[in-house]
Amino acid sequence: MSTFPSSSARIRAAATTSLLVVASLAAATGFAADPPSTPPDRPPPQHQRHRHHHDPAMLDRHLDEIKGELKLQPDQQAAWQTFATAMKAQREQMHGRFEAMRAGHDQPGALPERLDRQLARMQQGLADMEQSHKAIKSFYSVLTPEQQKIMDQRFMRRHRPMA
Repeated sequence: MSTFPSSSARIRAAATTSLLVVASLAAATGFAADPPSTPPDRPPPQHQRHRHHHDPAMLDRHLDEIKGELKLQPDQQAAWQTFATAMKAQREQMHGRFEAMRAGHDQPGALPERLDRQLARMQQGLADMEQSHKAIKSFYSVLTPEQQKIMDQRFMRRHRPMA
């Protein structure tokens, strides 16, 4: 009895491998491809429908709501101000990355160039998120256990796990 696969098994393995390579290339190309233009009779793309996310007044309202719920003590005000400033800076950074991403959709280029631009945006997003994480942890550390529960609940509503 031979330990080598039969010719039909080798053909199936080669076909499966080829299919996986083609599917991977198709997915990668589709992932980095420029989006098709939206016909006038269709709703605008999601990024255009959600322009209100850059509304500074909306973030200010959310911060005011959180501050009111927390009932901060005078000795916590400086930490709050640092936290609120960091959240506002994050909003501006996110808006800047979003605008750069939109501008990048119009830039032609080979797949590797487009993927490089996308990777750079993602790396900058991670760096911005790390700064926000530090600000949140610093503020959270000066809160009482009751205030921490409020923050836990507020942020779990807005930042649910994706999986």
